[in-house]
Amino acid sequence: MRIPRSIGIAVGVAASVALLAGCSGSGSSSVAPTTLGGGSGSQSVVRNHVPTILPSAVLNMIHPGAPYTGKSWASPNTGGALVYACGYFANACNWYHNGHNVQAGVISGLVNPQGVGVDSSGAVWIANTGASNVPWYAPGSTTLIATLDDTGWYPVDVAIAKDGTVYVANIFSTSFTAGNVEIYAPGSLTPTGSISDPNFFQVISVAVDENHLVVVCYNASAGGGACDMFPHGKGSGINVISGLAFAGGVGFDRAESIVANDQLGPTTGTWETDDNGVTFGHCNTMTQSGDPLMLNFNPAGDDLFIANAANGNVTEQKFRDCTGKGALEFTYSAGWSASNPPYGVVETPGEIN
Repeated sequence: MRIPRSIGIAVGVAASVALLAGCSGSGSSSVAPTTLGGGSGSQSVVRNHVPTILPSAVLNMIHPGAPYTGKSWASPNTGGALVYACGYFANACNWYHNGHNVQAGVISGLVNPQGVGVDSSGAVWIANTGASNVPWYAPGSTTLIATLDDTGWYPVDVAIAKDGTVYVANIFSTSFTAGNVEIYAPGSLTPTGSISDPNFFQVISVAVDENHLVVVCYNASAGGGACDMFPHGKGSGINVISGLAFAGGVGFDRAESIVANDQLGPTTGTWETDDNGVTFGHCNTMTQSGDPLMLNFNPAGDDLFIANAANGNVTEQKFRDCTGKGALEFTYSAGWSASNPPYGVVETPGEIN
């Protein structure tokens, strides 16, 4: 038996760039393939609840969120596990006590936040898309600790390794060239490296495990989604997932398998891998409803959280690795709706209330 992996992820754009994660929700409609700067070919996309004030080029593209998977090494919160959900249109992130559909707190003043992650201290990191930065906050608090500078990019997801290295998935540059993943060494507030690949167009989500295997999910310029693995965040990507209709959130489960959302499925799939990022195969698919965007696991790795951009809620589902299907356990909907949905979700460590 392999040692469980540990960490996360865990997947629009800014005030003038709403790269939404909707595809099958009310008000969604297919649009003609559109070519954006930096990619060869065209990207077929779907739009959902896109503000009409945005430029027409932006209206013709959509972006999913990202995911995070937290794991058991993080320090538990004395107040219990907290579930965070971040909303692009709300410009805020709400948090809840696990199993309680009542807002316990709100981080406001953000600009189109999407993906969210947690580090080993329990601090919550937010891909603040519209502001091109990644602030992080003390758990269960509105106290800002610090902010990563991601100037020139639209961040949509963030993952924090056990050693403190931070990976930020950028869907596009602010000039709409192909996306990448910026790397921040422990303690650095500015990028110290990056992950790029000729296959990248819309970079949607990122996850990292405790062996420093980094997985990046993206949509190619010619259409279709995939996920590539980068051992230690370096070198050329190893393709581990292909054939996604539209990439969504990604993370590692307790069995070291990769779990990824297909927004247009809508499904959540599981792929077994070895420690070099080589997949043994697609071992399970869970049918979802609406538009599954971000995902993450609880620290124990047995509950899967999904932000649904079409249904306007976060679902907590029992997860059985490759051997079983997800069963709905709880729904967090307070403060959200189909027209104001959460895009990102994460649970901080702690005793379940």
